[in-house]
Amino acid sequence: MATNREQLQHNMMVSLGESASNGGYHHHEDSDNKITDDEEDVITDTTLKESKFYHGKLDRQKAENRLHSSEKSKCYLVRQSDAHPAIYCISFKGQFGIKHFRISQLYGDYYIGSHQFTSLAGIVHYYTHNQDIIIGERLQHPISPPEPVQTSYNRVVAIRNHMKEEDTDELSFIVGDVFTVKTIVDRDWIWAKLHRTAESGLVPVAFTAKMDLSCDIHEGKIWYFGEIVQKSAADLLRDEGLIGNYFVKQSDTSPGDYSLFLKTDKGIKKFRIKKEGVRYAMGGRIFDSIDDIIQRYTKEFIVEGLRLGNPLTKKMKEEDSQNDDPYILYDKPESHTIKKQSVQKNDKFGKLDMKRKGGKKWRSYYFVLVDNEKRLYYYESEKRAKPKAIIDVSHSLVYPLHSSIIGRQGFHFQLVSKFLNETTTILLSTNNQKNATQWINSIMRCSQNLNENRLRQLQLHISNAQKLSKAISHPYCVVSVDQLKCAQTVTKETCNPIWDEEFNFNDLKTNIQNIAVKMYNRNRLSKDSLIGMVEISTDRLPTMKPIDEWFALTLPDSQMKDELGSLRLRLKYINEPLLEKKSCRSLLKVLLSTNTSIIEALVNICKERMSLTRSLVLIFGHESQEITFLTQLLENEIAKEDNSRTVFRGTSLATTMMEHFMRIITQQYLKNVLAETILKIVDLKHVLEVNATASSNKDLNSNTNIQLFVSLLNELKEQIFTHVDTCPKELRYLLHRIVLCGTKKWEDGGDVLKCHLISCFIFLRLYCPAILNPRSFDIISEPLTPTATRNLTTFAKCLQNLANIAGGGKEGGHYPDLSSFFMVNKGKMMDFLNELTAVDVCPSDREVIACNLDTEIAIFYHLSKTCIDDLKKKVNTELQDDATDFIEMFQNLETID
Repeated sequence: MATNREQLQHNMMVSLGESASNGGYHHHEDSDNKITDDEEDVITDTTLKESKFYHGKLDRQKAENRLHSSEKSKCYLVRQSDAHPAIYCISFKGQFGIKHFRISQLYGDYYIGSHQFTSLAGIVHYYTHNQDIIIGERLQHPISPPEPVQTSYNRVVAIRNHMKEEDTDELSFIVGDVFTVKTIVDRDWIWAKLHRTAESGLVPVAFTAKMDLSCDIHEGKIWYFGEIVQKSAADLLRDEGLIGNYFVKQSDTSPGDYSLFLKTDKGIKKFRIKKEGVRYAMGGRIFDSIDDIIQRYTKEFIVEGLRLGNPLTKKMKEEDSQNDDPYILYDKPESHTIKKQSVQKNDKFGKLDMKRKGGKKWRSYYFVLVDNEKRLYYYESEKRAKPKAIIDVSHSLVYPLHSSIIGRQGFHFQLVSKFLNETTTILLSTNNQKNATQWINSIMRCSQNLNENRLRQLQLHISNAQKLSKAISHPYCVVSVDQLKCAQTVTKETCNPIWDEEFNFNDLKTNIQNIAVKMYNRNRLSKDSLIGMVEISTDRLPTMKPIDEWFALTLPDSQMKDELGSLRLRLKYINEPLLEKKSCRSLLKVLLSTNTSIIEALVNICKERMSLTRSLVLIFGHESQEITFLTQLLENEIAKEDNSRTVFRGTSLATTMMEHFMRIITQQYLKNVLAETILKIVDLKHVLEVNATASSNKDLNSNTNIQLFVSLLNELKEQIFTHVDTCPKELRYLLHRIVLCGTKKWEDGGDVLKCHLISCFIFLRLYCPAILNPRSFDIISEPLTPTATRNLTTFAKCLQNLANIAGGGKEGGHYPDLSSFFMVNKGKMMDFLNELTAVDVCPSDREVIACNLDTEIAIFYHLSKTCIDDLKKKVNTELQDDATDFIEMFQNLETID
């Protein structure tokens, strides 16, 4: 039996391979021509058939000759590639000559640009009626082939039963089912259409055999009853059918022709279907297939007042009906999924959330970026083999996308594809910054962004507006880069709004031309109205130098002479070349080995300290050296400080880098610990005042007010204290080293010293800022109301007060009503800090901080070069030689021209 199966499999593969080389998988059987885009409507066309424009396998030169032979402009034909059976082309003659547009076939569907179609006719319909194929030109005049193209039907029959694996593209079938093969996937699987159900999917080769070519091409279709004799057919339909039921059988009197039997309220009607060459005639009309006949008369009356209904149901074969479990699994190959497909070194795969521009819903898909094809595939799940759609990344650009514009937490970017005079924008999102960075860098390698080796950054601070009309009640601003919306401010309830919001686009992938800030007035009952806008060309922005100006608001094409108001913006645009690879590696090597005092001196004389320190954190983190570097900086600061009460209270390289480091590695931790309680506080409709005399809510009982406040404060405190184990271990280790170094210098400090050393980082620079501004920490996505802002400020102050009291501060302070809370939790705070700093070994399995290393090194270089000459003046005498070497190396670095 095994030998017979192997022989059947071998014969089938040989046969299918021959058919593939002859273009055998393309046929006109699919008539539901549609775009399967999840945000677009289904397009169906039943008028234009592939026989009108499809020329089969044809090389480029012959295609051009056939187009030149026509006097008509905007004429076209569709052909199969002579060299690649899975590639098709639209050859089009327009006013600019002949152009060829590639169509890819995959798992029976056809892909062009960002669209997926079930047939070639669907593509032709789309570029005839819906979209220009070239600016100002659409497909208009099809060129018919000189002779009808013979379509080869590669059919196989099931020799075993099969039950599909859940959530895969496999088909379930029983012995005797007939398939039309669309694609040979690999030696174990084919993509085929099951005649009985008209479904397409994966079929294991070992469970099928090649059909005898003498078999009727309609064998296996649900409406086809084969050679059943006419009397038996009529009796069967009369006895078991309902009005409208039908079936098709071979003609008893005219070999090669067919008969369609239909049950009506007046009895059984019979219609002759005559075979004429490769077409079929019925009722004086010519059809390309019997499927077309059935499709037509399910929509039109075939007899007066009656259309074709459902086909008569066939009874299962007796031997199958006696089988309790018709699906017997044996010798089945491993399921063909994405994971089984070959993945190369530079390919990227994983889950992302996606939404098309203008779409309403975010959906989660499994994405695969194939580097050598420059294509991004996405699937319903990782168990699928057939993609939901394909995006040609080589015609795409990556643009930034801020959380504020979509009201969604996470890390986002836009992928804008321009192909065949059509622009498609998709929004992509992930909860992980490292994952987002890796996807952006991987896509950038394949996209048009790769054309320039430039460092581009935009920092935009929207401050406030003045002189707006008093009719303006709810203004907000939308930021666009090259007409693409990227960010949005909160809505203010005043005509004198102060936003004070900053948007940083740290790794722009394309050379942007202009920046626009549009101010709108939010309306409840109508569309938001445009107040005015500021447009700034990047050509007028000096690179590396910030500007701070008032910009007059204008309206496009406006004749208004009245002043609309003005908007204060602070901008810094960076557009500089990246370093040569050799220079980049040289600077990295020197940075990792240079004395920390030299780097500290360089940062102190740089005007852009925040940007410089952030790049340092990312560079050292990328190389897994951030713990060593931070430990040295922190211990150096303790060594320089005489007073234990003031150490780390100021702004230094150590505290700034520590702040950047904590924000990068604690993002998910803070969300898990704080989000639930913060959302409860944000949802409060009134201000919670812990001092009854200060309460602005006269209707709220002061005791109830304090009880609710203490309840939420306890919840916030317990969330922090009970989740100490989830705090990143690398942060806990650094805090342990701070305590170790501090207690060694100030031996009599005790718990008070420990509390001071730790709380000035973990509370003053992490927990409290996250509570004060949860949106900037990506804990919540919606903007805060004034009430929420006031409440969160009070909670943050009380939490910091608790840390100060545990460190020896005055009990009660500004909150006498909370004195019992502070007294009860003072000891618990110390227990928490002791447990927090109990990690005395640096974790070796920590994640590498994700970044684009070349970009961050270029940022460090361009920010430092303006002040590098002053470095020697700022270092100690014993470091002069090291500083000289650093400066010489720095000045010899080369950028990419």
